[in-house]
Amino acid sequence: MAASELTVVVIGDGDVDVRGIRRALTAASIDHDVVVVRLAGRGYGDAFREGAARATGRYLLTVDGDVAADPDVIERMWAARGSNGVVIASRYVDGGSATVGWSRHIASRLLNAIYRRGLSMHVRDLSSAYRLYRRDAIAPLTLHGRHFDVLEEVLVGINADGWPIAEVPFRYVATGSERSLARPLSLAWAFVRTFGSMWVLRNSPFSADYDERAFNSLIPLQRYWQRTRVRIISDMVKDGGRVLDIGCGSSRIIINVPTAVGLDIQLKKLRRIQRRIMRLVQGTLTTLPFTDGAFDRVICSQVIEHVPVDLVDFREFARVLRPGGELILGTPDYGTWTWPFLEWLYDIVHPRGYVKEHINHYTAASLRAELERHQFRVEELRYVGGGEMIFRAIKK
Repeated sequence: MAASELTVVVIGDGDVDVRGIRRALTAASIDHDVVVVRLAGRGYGDAFREGAARATGRYLLTVDGDVAADPDVIERMWAARGSNGVVIASRYVDGGSATVGWSRHIASRLLNAIYRRGLSMHVRDLSSAYRLYRRDAIAPLTLHGRHFDVLEEVLVGINADGWPIAEVPFRYVATGSERSLARPLSLAWAFVRTFGSMWVLRNSPFSADYDERAFNSLIPLQRYWQRTRVRIISDMVKDGGRVLDIGCGSSRIIINVPTAVGLDIQLKKLRRIQRRIMRLVQGTLTTLPFTDGAFDRVICSQVIEHVPVDLVDFREFARVLRPGGELILGTPDYGTWTWPFLEWLYDIVHPRGYVKEHINHYTAASLRAELERHQFRVEELRYVGGGEMIFRAIKK
């Protein structure tokens, strides 16, 4: 028998009545099956993982057993699914509300505000358990949360993998059950405990929106660095033409050149910017999937320091450029005092950051020699903060 399009996972204590949710889904003409997971004294995170493992549908709808089924919100969530990794029934967007006690309301608002601001998540309701997931968006995630912290963990993971997140309004009414009354304290402790690990992920290059967040960072130095790099490279390609951005990520560079082709090895980063840039390719700089002389300009910024030296093939840069085409190549200059000092400082502040990923340490002299050896003529060298060099070189 073919699997249903939607699996509903209902998580609750004791006896759970699924008749209401079945009626709501039938009224919305959604093919579905229902999985009931009982808490039985264990944490919500354990129950969530069990429900996700038992689901067979392409989509997964999670509902608390003590939340009344709402046909309208289910239809809105289903209609909004599109390419989104998750659709949240949100109490805190326009049209949503929560009818609960004042202490619970304040605690929920405060915790959501802290998480939203502290992790730069553009989501109003991070703690709603009423959600519609794409199953292929949560399948790759390794979730550790034992309690309600799994709700934030799964959202941060989906966002880090580049999936869009949507919210639809939801009017929540507390049932007054014992478990519901205990939720604020459980949520508060779980949120505090899991915030650190989520902060590390949000500030790591493994997050699909790393460059995008750095551009708007609250840290002045990080914001300056990212915006100066974007300004220099955007100025170098202002004359347009056929442009390729290798390792484009979610950088504003590719967004500033909407006609460019973006290439990245990480599918999640391409997924992140696919709504803004139409021409995206998954691939590596070792074997560029383009014909000879296909581009007037090739950008490769903050990539070659991450790649083993024997896989950085300057001949590929030259091959896809037309004669007289320009290569714009950016990487840290380890011949200066600035960059090694910044790396040392960053490693103290963020020991699980990108620093240890820099396996190639170029200097201005070594990179210039490499360019000239592969028949490039250096036209310009500019710096970001005295530590990151950006070459503009012409293919002879």
